[in-house]
Amino acid sequence: WINIGGVVSPPSDAAYASIELSRAASPGDEGFWDDMSLAVEPVSFAAKVTGSSFTASSSGDSILFNTEFHDYGSNYATGTGVFTAPEAGTYALSSTLNVDPADARSVSFTMTASTAGTLSVINLFDEMNSTSVDDRRRFSLGTESAELAKGETVSVTVTFTTNAPVVRLNESFFSGRKIS
Repeated sequence: WINIGGVVSPPSDAAYASIELSRAASPGDEGFWDDMSLAVEPVSFAAKVTGSSFTASSSGDSILFNTEFHDYGSNYATGTGVFTAPEAGTYALSSTLNVDPADARSVSFTMTASTAGTLSVINLFDEMNSTSVDDRRRFSLGTESAELAKGETVSVTVTFTTNAPVVRLNESFFSGRKIS
């Protein structure tokens, strides 16, 4: 037996889906199914920085992960960098940031929920005081689980006192998934 599975994202204007099953690859072949099911994919999203590297305009800005890999439920906004929980539950959230120092000082990367507060934080003081690309750093923020209320928002922000660090394109990601 061969177990076949997959996930397909519909176009944004889709109103319904249809599924066609064929019993045979060619006339005379046989095909059998003993168990089939369809399931709604849990709320989840994954996005990355593309186009150009992200540099905050001011301290406290949300990092814009502007290209989605997927967004089941359409709850992540690429224009703001904010995920909105469509329902109360437990979510696993993570972000990987590949950063050029840009002579940045007192830098913090924070994953924050609108009502639950800080979920994850990395504080760097003079550790990024360099203009050398050789000093590029990779950071991971994340939660094993976070209880979010319906409508609660989560974003990754950067704060700094001197010069904004550069968040590298195609190497920086933000994702989340409802786990219960």
